[in-house]
Amino acid sequence: MTKLLTKLDTANEKRGPGRPKYSSGQTLKLLSAFEGSDTKWRYGYDLWKETGIAPGTIYPLLKRLEADRILESKWTETGKGTPPRKMYRLAEVHRV
Repeated sequence: MTKLLTKLDTANEKRGPGRPKYSSGQTLKLLSAFEGSDTKWRYGYDLWKETGIAPGTIYPLLKRLEADRILESKWTETGKGTPPRKMYRLAEVHRV
């Protein structure tokens, strides 16, 4: 996780002085959930259960990290009669 945060801090330096973009406790907690399994696809629901971050917070956070290209996502079919689910993992450039 330290290597990932160092990478993100370097990217933050380009934004100028002030609070780094990825420094909130929830963001750090979410990113740490990918530690050690950065190539593994994870469901938002599983990340919510693991981190304890409320659904009203975790899904917008996942969307922002995806928009910032920290995470990548894909839709996956889960079976007959159930809607597809979105999965997330660290983007290749951020894997350590």
